[in-house]
Amino acid sequence: MLKFIRLFYGLSFLFFSQLTAQLPQLAQSDYTVQASLDSIGTDLASKSSMGLVPLFALNGDWVHGYLDLAGADYNQSADSIQIKVPEHEGDLSYGYFFQHHESSVWEPKRILFLIEGGHYWHRKLSVRIWLDRNHNLDFTDEKPEILVKGRSKGPISFSDENGLSSGVRIRVFPENKFYRFSKMNDLSIGEMQGSRNFIGTRNSFKVERVNIRYAPFLFRSDTLLIGVLDANSNGKFSDAGIDQWLISPGSSNTLSSQNKVAVGKDANFAWLGYAFSLSFDSTSNLSNRITLVPRLKCDKTQKSLLNGSVLPRFKFCTAEKNQRRLNSRKIGDKKTILVIWSAENQDFIRDSSYIHELSRKYNNEINWVFLNFGGSGKYVSYYNRRYDINVIQGFCNSSIAEKLRLQQIPQFLFWDERKHLIFNSNNVGDLHRHIQTIHK
Repeated sequence: MLKFIRLFYGLSFLFFSQLTAQLPQLAQSDYTVQASLDSIGTDLASKSSMGLVPLFALNGDWVHGYLDLAGADYNQSADSIQIKVPEHEGDLSYGYFFQHHESSVWEPKRILFLIEGGHYWHRKLSVRIWLDRNHNLDFTDEKPEILVKGRSKGPISFSDENGLSSGVRIRVFPENKFYRFSKMNDLSIGEMQGSRNFIGTRNSFKVERVNIRYAPFLFRSDTLLIGVLDANSNGKFSDAGIDQWLISPGSSNTLSSQNKVAVGKDANFAWLGYAFSLSFDSTSNLSNRITLVPRLKCDKTQKSLLNGSVLPRFKFCTAEKNQRRLNSRKIGDKKTILVIWSAENQDFIRDSSYIHELSRKYNNEINWVFLNFGGSGKYVSYYNRRYDINVIQGFCNSSIAEKLRLQQIPQFLFWDERKHLIFNSNNVGDLHRHIQTIHK
């Protein structure tokens, strides 16, 4: 069985290695790494949000201020202002994208846009949309973008300049998918629109912000994406204390903001045993290159224990009939592998047979300690018997997780005889290769 598993992971690793041969390697590197932030992404929060941008019919050449439902006042009337409209076909509608532009006096945090086609713009094969990118309320000097069959062909930039920029992907709001929301939203805006003419949720936009630039890196045999989030969507990506570095495992262009670090001179991150300082390449004309400098010093603020760290002292309850409380520092003089797992975690379920085989093969040389997070006591108590393994079974709680600075589940922490961390990973194939390296 172990031979089959080795073959499977070996072939997978070979295939992955060929695909990622050109990616810069982070783990086990003690030198500065640089990469271009050429890839365009969006953050997971924006991807999963409703993303509604309401549209209003243009009244001649007058538009009204932004309608904020959350802070709207029934007795407050919106300001209106005159604009210069572009040459167009049919009716025009207008709306606003969130965009932090200090140069706009009238709407400093939003960008005004016009779209031709009126209420039924999305029923046309193609329509034009103009963004007032220079905030002069004159759309005759703007180059229009094209929407095809109710959506943009690609990201629409908030800037008309080359280089890094934020933008949006646009499509007609999917009323059929969010029917109840659409009806409630129509009623809410209808009560507060005042002199505006709302053309309806079903004729408005669903928008996905495109405000991340990132680069893929190779972290052992996994892909790790490091990007920068233009949090205020002003196209700069380098506003200290506002914009955010994002560290996201996986290869999707939708990055998670769970692991984020504010852009600035002290920006650094730690990932499964390694730490790096983050900065833009100062030699580049544009902030489109990232520089990562290894940090070898342990820091209490780092979100991962670094290689060389001493095993934190904690006590955990064993999963057995006569329950005991064991000290993490007194579980044997051999090397120790802590397996932090959850029975409901799909990654652990997928790799559990491989982990079981490793614990059987290297049981004499290594102390195996499985700490379950969130499982029932009965299930964990009978785990060894069910899968024919002989390891210490115990429970992990929030306090232990904090001391181990867990970043993912499952996570495998490998300690030497002196209880110093020598390997930290969430990939069982990488764990096996490290064990083999030690036992050569």
